[in-house]
Amino acid sequence: MSDNSIKFGNMQSGQRYVRTPYHPDLPAKLRALGGKWNDLNKAWVYDPRDEERVRAAVESIFGSTTPSGRVVTVRWQVSGRYNPARLAGREIAWRPGRDTEVRLGRGVVVVEGEFPRSGGSSKYPALWNSSHPGVVVEIRDVDYNVAQRMVDEGGEIVG
Repeated sequence: MSDNSIKFGNMQSGQRYVRTPYHPDLPAKLRALGGKWNDLNKAWVYDPRDEERVRAAVESIFGSTTPSGRVVTVRWQVSGRYNPARLAGREIAWRPGRDTEVRLGRGVVVVEGEFPRSGGSSKYPALWNSSHPGVVVEIRDVDYNVAQRMVDEGGEIVG
């Protein structure tokens, strides 16, 4: 499974499962639907009667559960103090510590500007301080259906 793929399937027990990239908001949503984390299979397991609700929860975070078969590049201005910066469920950039270099997600490149050398506090590292104008990144290999969600959140499809 690639880093950004979502996979639904059947368990031998008759239950359904979904595997997704990590997102901090997903566990609460799936637990509220009776989902249970299966560490052996690295997937969320749920009752098949909740299929539509689980798909809607996953889609609300990641933008789509149905691959289009077409990938595009999305340009987005990373701004604000949020750490990590996420777009349609995908981790774009994060700073592990106040004085550490910003790390970029897979397939993400900076095309305009630069992140400051440090940001936030030692307890709450941030991508930058409030006076920083932001950085423009390109996010490569985004499924077209997910890219549409990224556009809704301020992104622009560029290729």
